[in-house]
Amino acid sequence: MATATSEETERLNRLTDTYRGRWRIWRTRDRAGNPAGYVATNRGGNGYAPTIHAATLDELEAALAAPPRAIGYPSLATLQRALERL
Repeated sequence: MATATSEETERLNRLTDTYRGRWRIWRTRDRAGNPAGYVATNRGGNGYAPTIHAATLDELEAALAAPPRAIGYPSLATLQRALERL
C-alpha cells in the first residue's frame, strides 16, 4: 500500500488549517488502499457545492479558492439567515 509523501501531508494539513470549520479536507483511497483523489466536504450553510473532488492537490486548492456554487435548493442555514433579514 502506497503512502502520502511528507510534502503532500504538509499541504493537506495546511489546507485543513486554512479551511477549518468550512470544509473537511481528506484523501480518498482506491480498492487496494492506495491514496487516490482529494475531496473537500462542505460543512454547510454557505451556498457552495456540498463536495469538491479533485485529482490533484493543485486542483483541490484552486477549487477551494473559488468554490462552485451549490445547485438546487438552498440549505436550511441559508433560508434561516434570509428569514432573519426580513
